[in-house]
Parts: sequence; structure tokens; C-alpha cells
Amino acid sequence: MNAPCQKQLPFSSSEITDQIIDLPNEISPQILITEKEYLELKWEAGYWQGLHKKALLREEALKKTIKEQEGQIRDLKNRLFGKKARKKVLPKKKVEQNP
Repeated sequence: MNAPCQKQLPFSSSEITDQIIDLPNEISPQILITEKEYLELKWEAGYWQGLHKKALLREEALKKTIKEQEGQIRDLKNRLFGKKARKKVLPKKKVEQNP
């Protein structure tokens, strides 16, 4: 049951058909860092991602608060300046004439 896990590559060029191999013209420079620097960068990335997630939650909560307050303002303006359902009807005063 020892089956090979590797794919065998073709040995002759006649077996390779319609394959495009794009090799870079120049070799890109490599930057080597120590394991300590790598772990620090990973930690910083996690830290900033956590702060970003907290900021998004805070922003969403603030948007919800603003929406509620705008609704309250709209309601209060309608109560103060809006048309009233019932208008007060004042009784007409009779004018007395002197004979």
C-alpha cells in the first residue's frame, strides 16, 4: 500500500504540449527576517486587526444611536410644528348692539 504521492513530470519535450511557462526576467530580491521579527509582525497585524474590528463595532453602534436620535428629533419637530389633528374651535362671540 505504498502508493507514491508525487506526480510524475514528463521527461521529454514531446510529452509537454500547450503549456506556457512564464519565467520572470529578473529575479526579485529576497528579504530575510528573523523568527523574532516575523512573530512581532504577526502580533502587530493581529493587534491592528483587533482594533479595526472594535472600531467597526463602535461605528455601527454610533450609527444606530444617531438613527434613533434623528427619529426622535423628527417626531418632536412634527409634534411642535406639524399639523394638528384637531384644531381648537373657539366659540363665536356675539356682538351686542346698543338700541
